[in-house]
Amino acid sequence: MGADIAEGLRFVVRQRLLLMVVATAALSNAFIAGAESLQILYGSRDLGLSAQLIGVCIAVSGGGALLGAATTAQPGAALGESRTIAPAFAITLGGALCLALAPKSGAAWFFAAAQALFGFSGPLMNISLVTLRQKMTPRKMLGRVNASARVLIMSSLPVGSLVFGALADAIGARSALLAVSAGLAVVCALTARPLLRWSPDRAVGAQE
Repeated sequence: MGADIAEGLRFVVRQRLLLMVVATAALSNAFIAGAESLQILYGSRDLGLSAQLIGVCIAVSGGGALLGAATTAQPGAALGESRTIAPAFAITLGGALCLALAPKSGAAWFFAAAQALFGFSGPLMNISLVTLRQKMTPRKMLGRVNASARVLIMSSLPVGSLVFGALADAIGARSALLAVSAGLAVVCALTARPLLRWSPDRAVGAQE
């Protein structure tokens, strides 16, 4: 088992574009976890929203997720997974900016809009990244690569929560959310061009 784990990790690290896909998913998870760890306290303390109103706003993300899951196949088929990731990032960035820039007057609308954008972009980004990762991986390596990728990606969630929670203590929740937005923008800018250049003709997932 140790040899299989090592082989999966080596494959991910040595394939530059595959490593970028995994890193993109991990970083997006870290930033989104940071935003989600702050948003309830931010909504109540900084924006003055009631607990009931925050709950209603967060429930909006469920509707956004259902809509995103129902429509993900269309942009994936029309653009390809590699060309769908940047728009998904942009939608997530829009949600983070809605939170960070929400004024106290009408804050609930901004908060609800952020949840809708987070919910909608989640399936769009996750399905595109996982599908692209599997297309880049030879069939015989799929299990080992998926296991390695999942560990790397999911371990970023608590890291993001801790980092941005500490940052909020230091500079305030609104500034920390602006840092989340900046981080999402940087990741999108760095990964958009290489992913746009990837062609489905280079897919290796069906190879033995």
